[in-house]
Amino acid sequence: MLDYGSFCYLQNQKTGGTFVEGFLRKCSNQPLLHYKKHEAVAERVPGKFYFTNVREPLALYRSLYAYGLEGKGTVFVRLEELGLSRLYADGPAGFEDWLKFVLQPRFGPVLANAYTPAVARWVGFMTWRFLRLACHGFEVAAAGFSTSEQAGAYIRQNYMLGRVLRQENLRAELAQLAQGPLSGYVKDMPAALQWLADSRPLNVSAAAAGVKAMPVSTSLHERVVQCEKFTYKNFYPNLLEMNPHAS
Repeated sequence: MLDYGSFCYLQNQKTGGTFVEGFLRKCSNQPLLHYKKHEAVAERVPGKFYFTNVREPLALYRSLYAYGLEGKGTVFVRLEELGLSRLYADGPAGFEDWLKFVLQPRFGPVLANAYTPAVARWVGFMTWRFLRLACHGFEVAAAGFSTSEQAGAYIRQNYMLGRVLRQENLRAELAQLAQGPLSGYVKDMPAALQWLADSRPLNVSAAAAGVKAMPVSTSLHERVVQCEKFTYKNFYPNLLEMNPHAS
């Protein structure tokens, strides 16, 4: 989280958050009041502009696995502490087996304490990570949902984001945001847009290319789409339409 008072950026893991943070630190004309990476909002402030990032879920799983191959990330650390580092032993070729493991609801708490098996049965891990930032109080409230309808009602009532930036089009969408809702908080717009044009991606995993090349079975891909349907439906509907089994 980077809280600038008038606006607040919530960092969704492995979606380009380091890049957006760099932009805000360089280009905002507002003082940074609070910073804690990946933190959710403790108290929603009326009138404040909140935004975050999203990324296509299968690509996000690939990125998370690649990060683990380099010994990085909270998920890798948790798996290692539980004696499950063998899930990374086959390198890029082990991605499908790792993905099968993390998609099982009973292993939800291995990924995050609040991601319980009951929660994991109705929402995928990547969507859960997004919603804990997008909806005030979601991480606690999710444990009490017994149906997806209850979850949907809570999301509609507590969703607080003014904009969601897709990682796949991050530079362009951040430029639009800077010239739109954040225009009053950019100290030098031409310089800010030039920074976006010139800056290179940050925090890129060296193992990502190898993992990206690994095929995933049709059935496992369908499982990802089912688990992460909220994200696909709201941010990647074209990909949802390409998967008829996910409707």
